[in-house]
Order: sequence, then C-alpha cells, then structure tokens
Amino acid sequence: MASISVPSVTRDPNTLSNYSNWRTKHTIADLAIDFKNQKLTGTVTLELESTTEKESKEIILDTSFLDVKEISINGEKSKDWQVKDRFEPYGSPLSIRIPGGAAKGSIVALAIVLSTTEKCTALQWLTPAQTSNKKFPYMFSQCQAIHSRSIFPCQDTPHVKSTYGFHIRSPLPVVASGLSRGATSFEHGKDGEAGTLLYSFHQEIPIPSYLFALAAGDLATASIGPRSLIITGPEELQGAKFELEIDMEKFLEVAEKLVFPYVWTQYNVVILPPSFPFGGMENPNVTFATPTIISGDRENIDVIAHELSHSWSGNLVTNASWEHLKYLANSRSWLNEGWTTYLERRIQASIHGEPHRDFSAIIGWKALEDSVKLYGDDHEFTKLVIDLKGKDPDDAFSSIPYEKGFHFLYYLEKIVGKSAWDKFIPHYFTTWSRKSLDSYDFKSTLLDYFSSDTTASKALQSVDWNTWFYNPGLPPKPKFDTSMVDKCYALATKWESPPTQQDYKPQASDIEGLTGNQIVVFLEKVLLFTTPLSATQSQAMGTTYEFAKSRNIEISSRYFGVGLTAKDETVYEPAAKLLGEVGRMKFVRPLYRKLVLVDKKLTLETFEKNKDFYHPICKGLVEKDLKDAVSQAEKEVINGHTYSAIPLQFSPLFFSVPFYFNTSYVRSLQCAKALADGISVKPSRYWLAGAMQLDKETLFRLFHIYELSFIPSVARTAHSPAIPASFLLFDHNEDTKAYDYRLDEGSYLRLMKRLSLKPQDYIPGNAPQTKLVPSAHLNPDESHHSSDSAAPTTIQSNLQVPRDQAQGNSDDSHGKTYRLQRRTPTSLST
Repeated sequence: MASISVPSVTRDPNTLSNYSNWRTKHTIADLAIDFKNQKLTGTVTLELESTTEKESKEIILDTSFLDVKEISINGEKSKDWQVKDRFEPYGSPLSIRIPGGAAKGSIVALAIVLSTTEKCTALQWLTPAQTSNKKFPYMFSQCQAIHSRSIFPCQDTPHVKSTYGFHIRSPLPVVASGLSRGATSFEHGKDGEAGTLLYSFHQEIPIPSYLFALAAGDLATASIGPRSLIITGPEELQGAKFELEIDMEKFLEVAEKLVFPYVWTQYNVVILPPSFPFGGMENPNVTFATPTIISGDRENIDVIAHELSHSWSGNLVTNASWEHLKYLANSRSWLNEGWTTYLERRIQASIHGEPHRDFSAIIGWKALEDSVKLYGDDHEFTKLVIDLKGKDPDDAFSSIPYEKGFHFLYYLEKIVGKSAWDKFIPHYFTTWSRKSLDSYDFKSTLLDYFSSDTTASKALQSVDWNTWFYNPGLPPKPKFDTSMVDKCYALATKWESPPTQQDYKPQASDIEGLTGNQIVVFLEKVLLFTTPLSATQSQAMGTTYEFAKSRNIEISSRYFGVGLTAKDETVYEPAAKLLGEVGRMKFVRPLYRKLVLVDKKLTLETFEKNKDFYHPICKGLVEKDLKDAVSQAEKEVINGHTYSAIPLQFSPLFFSVPFYFNTSYVRSLQCAKALADGISVKPSRYWLAGAMQLDKETLFRLFHIYELSFIPSVARTAHSPAIPASFLLFDHNEDTKAYDYRLDEGSYLRLMKRLSLKPQDYIPGNAPQTKLVPSAHLNPDESHHSSDSAAPTTIQSNLQVPRDQAQGNSDDSHGKTYRLQRRTPTSLST
C-alpha cells in the first residue's frame, strides 16, 4: 500500500499562499449579486487550521483584482493586514498578521469583507440583450485554474480542499456547487430595484477552490433522471431535456460499476449561455455545460459523460498542482483530465460497444496532433508533467493532458491486462478519495498494488516512466479499431483526387447513414490533406452536404475550417458569423487562427465586434492567438529563404542600419500605408514626409515580393529635399551624407501598379542599375520564434553593420552615423 501523507513543503508554484503552514478547512460565502453594477459584494469567512506549533504568525492568501475592505480575526477587527504588490500572473498576495501564531491543529477564522471588481477574471456578466430571451441579465463563474482568487481571498491551489457553505442573495434564481437548501428571507428592493431571495447551498465533501461555482439568471428546471435535473433558460428547456434524458442515468450507473457509487447525491446539468468558453466544467453537483452540445441529434452528449467522470477523477481525487494536471480550460493535469477521458470512453464502450471507445480515441488523436503541432513537438506544454513556474496555467490549456493522459492509461491497461486493470481502478480512487496527489504518488500506488501480481509487476517493469512523464511531443500511436472510421476515410480518399484527375463529384447519398461524429472524422481527414481542397471543391462539398446549415457545431465549424484552408471566400462571412454566436474555445480559437490567415481585416473586425461577448478567459487567449498568428503571417518563404517583417524598434537582435523608403508630397503617407499593407507589416513609425522605417530583413523581403531594383544616385546630405515621385533608400555615413538608391523606372511602375496608385513623373538616376537580391551570400536563416517574441535569434547577411556601430533606435537614428558595408556573411546572434 502506498503511503499517503500531506507534504510539509509547498508543491504548487501557481499560488502565493503559505498553504504549508495553514490549511483552509471550511469556507462560507455570504455574497450578494449586484447585476446593475456587475459585482459580488459581501463577506467570505475562511476557517484555517494551523499546521505548525505557533511557528507561522502570518496567513498569506491569493487575491486578484479584489477590493478587500475589512478583515476580522476570530470575530475581532484587525488592521494588521495588507494587499501587497501584484505579481503577474498570480495576483496580489493578501498578508494577515496572526499575533503569536496558533497552536497546531487550532482553527483561525478570517471574515473578509470584499467586493469583486470590473477586472475579475472568473465572472462573466451578460446584459438582457446578450441572453436568448432578452428579458433578464445573467452571471456565471469559471474559476479553473487560478481564477477563484478574483472572487474571494483563498488558498487557490488544488492541493487544498475545503467544505463550503453558500448564502447568495439575488433577484434571480441561483445555482452553486453544492446541494440546495432552498430560498428564504425575501427582501424588498430599494429605489425601484427588484426584490431578492437568499439562496443557500452546502458542500459537505471537501473541494478545491477552482470548483467554487455560481450562476444566476432566468433559470428553468426539468428532471432528466431520478437524481438529475437539467437547468437552463425557459426557451431552451425542452430541447435540452430531450438531449439528455435518455442517457443521463445510464451514464451514472455505468460509472458506478466501473469505480464505486456516486457520493455527491445529485448530478445536475446547467446549460449556460453560448459565451461559456468550455465544453463543460465539472463543478460538484452542478456541471456547467456549453449549449453547443444541444444539437438535436444526441451526438455531442459525451461531454456530459466526461464531466460526470470528474465526479471521481478531479473532484474526489485531485492533482496536487496544475503542473501534474494541465487544467481544463487553462491547464488541467493529466491526472484529472487523462483519467476523466479514460473513464468517459469506458462509459461509451459500455453503452454503445467497444468500437465506440476507439472511435472516440481516433477523434482525440487528431486533436492531440493539432495541439502538439500548434505548440511544437519539443514544447514544455506537450509533456505530461509540465513546469508552470512563473507561467499562467491558462496558457497551457490544450487537448494534451486529456489525450496524452488517456493514452498513457490506455497503454497501462494493455500491458497489465484489462481484467487486472479494472480491479486497480476502484482501488486507486478509494485510496486517494478526498485527497490530492501528483504523478509520483500515482506511480507508487500503481506499483504497490501490482507488487504481488508477478505477471503484471513484470509487465510494469517495461514502462519508461521518464519518457512518459517528461518527453515532449506525441506518445506512441496505438493500433486502433478502425471499423467505425473506414467508411469516413474511404469518402475522404475520393475527395483527395490527384491533380491529373477531375474533381470528385459529390452526392447527398455519400453521407447517408453516417453519424454526426463520423462526419467529423471525415472532415478532420480532409483537413489533413497535404494539398488542400480548392475553393471550388469546398463550395461543392458545402452545397451538396449542407454542412454549413448543420445545427451540430462540431460539423459546421470543421467545414468552415476546410473552407478557410481552401481559401473559399463563401465561408468567410459564415465563419465570422459563427464566431459571434459561440464562445466555446474549442471552436473559437481554431476558427480565428484560420480566418486571420486569409482575411486579417475581417478577423480583427469580428474580434472587435464580439470581444465583450466572450468570457474573459476566452478573450485573453484569442488575443494571444491573433498576436501570434499575425506574427507568423508576417513570415514568408521566398525563393527558399525565410523573411520576417519586424519593425526595427522591436528587433533588438538586428544590428542593421535604419533604412527609409521615402516619397514626396501628400502621397507619402498613402504610399507608406499601402506598402505596409502589401507586405503585411506594421510600420514602426511615420517620419516627416511619411517615410516608413524598415528593418533590413523586411527590406530584402520587399525586394523579392515586388521584384524591385535600385539605382545608386548622387551623394546628397541627409536632409536634402525629397525627390518627387521617387522611393529613396539611403544610409547615413560618417560624413553626414547619404547615398540615395532610387528605384529604377520599371520597378517604380510595377510597384505603383501593385499598390493601385497612379505613378507621377519618374526621375532617372545617373548610375548603373544595381540589384539587391538574396544569394548564396545573403541567406537569412529560418527564424526561430519563441512564444513571447517574433524576433529571430539569428540572421545571416552580406550586408552587416559592425557591432560597434550598431547603436541607436528608431527614435534617434537621424543623429547617428552609419555606413552600409559589404562583408563576408557573418552570423549575428545574442
């Protein structure tokens, strides 16, 4: 039997609290929901147990953008507390002095009067206009991974579990992550405001802070089983009831046989507004779910099987930190999400048959490949056990902990044997019930359990634990049962016609008999084509199969992905429209990434229009995605060379002279803007006469895109008047003169045509034509981009500036002296 003990040192790097000295045992939330001002106000009381013998005389709690007004210690007001400076991304630690400390095992009660603020990252407030019936406002929370601290001060780590009491005053019905005790104590509203009721809930099973959940709005309720309710808007109630009532109790019964009886009494489902950023959130007693699972065909309710499985994996047995977890919408651990995905697929197999488990795993493998490709196969976040020190767990959100975690458990099942493995499952969950563990605890528990089983123990000796825990990238791909996907793959093969053959002519009968999830597999196979479909093929697929009209967003969103990859302009607007109707990141983030590559203007307009519709977590991650996508779009491979358009002032690794493209008169700014748009680069600044400063690599890239040649002109001073209708390339030398390189006439006329501008009179130069083009001696290396910067770490060129002359920036370069020199290629790196 694996020994289990509470460690004496902090293991979670994503909390600022001193939870090794104090442990929250019970939390009481007395809060009022203020829809008008969009905030929660009231008192939260924490009962903390001292784990030392009067050694700690300070309690430190996590907070983020909270307005803390007053604190009492054991009923006595205290002035000896301080909200310290913010430490990104973890917030501001709240320090409360405890004079004399406390005896080991004794309880200190902290009553904290507070209010949330407009910067709260856990709450989303919807106006009546943002709800389906346009009648009442709505509010819901999403606290995973580290957002509870923006609602109330707490030890915001999955390593600490507490029981909870909720007393929530609201003018609209409330649900919370506990069992309801009803509504009491009606109070009349003031100044014409609606009256309020006090809604009470209790959670007697200790849970981590990320499972604290509230929602309030115009809610209606119906039964979907002997111990389950569906809760949603009145207009959506019957559709949601239809979707879930057949399978809800079946899911519960199968899970109980696989693990052990459900301990939370009720399992209810709240269908939230469409801005909810996830498929589901496993709040105890009351799963929050996306409305995208309500598709009218019962094809997407496996999300509920997944969230139900969390009632054992995650809610009862919890990862000790987000490093061993990788949080759901932000960085769920494989111990939470891998186990949950495994149990979800076992439920599917029990109800629908074993082939359904591999069918789901095949869909999951595609999602895993996409995530690894997005991060890069050597990225930290593609490991099972990740390093989150100094990182925001939200940034680590992907399918990796779900799918790579599933495949690790699936692998262990195969080598141990399913019969033996099925006996380990309840042992594991019983051993760690109501506790937190890490990957090493899991390993120890597994090896100890099978130590008396010679066959299984020998098989486990072959497990390369370090590779599974710490190697980035994809795990070994198992051999799946493909019986449910073969038809999907066969149809995809017909669409992947060689260029020498005619395009496939689709018929509506092609997809007769296919389930929604089989169509998803077909579309994902199409997305993997080496050569994307043409726009014509995309249109034929959409017209014949009517994918764009599907109520099943799993289908329509993937079809839009196919169309965007095909640069089919008929899907641009429908995709943008969908982005204003759903906030689930599974669909929103991939669509934005694809749309920005084909229509940056529409993408940015769509995001600007809908950003307040998205939950703060979704909004923040999409902003990062778009920033990264735009940076990537500014990289182009031309004639085998990689060029990145990066303004000089953001390119500290470039030791290059300032180059200027200058035009004259009122057309200067117009030309500069058009030029910038044409090469997908934001100008670093506009100078007098509208010149645009470019870094050297961008300049070389520009030569190739527009096929430009330059003619050296006469020497002139740096401040000579601009020559009409000419683009000038010049560098400052130590004599404070500049040697102009004027576009030759053909280049000038081509450029004006490409920019849709009317050329003015061309003034010829008086020197032979000189072309500046990449060659064997001018080969910028392919740029390596980190997640934080688009700046390449190395560039190679035969136009170099000595380090001792590489001074200044875009703000003061007019006062510097530089000489453009030709040299043997030299690598410049930091």
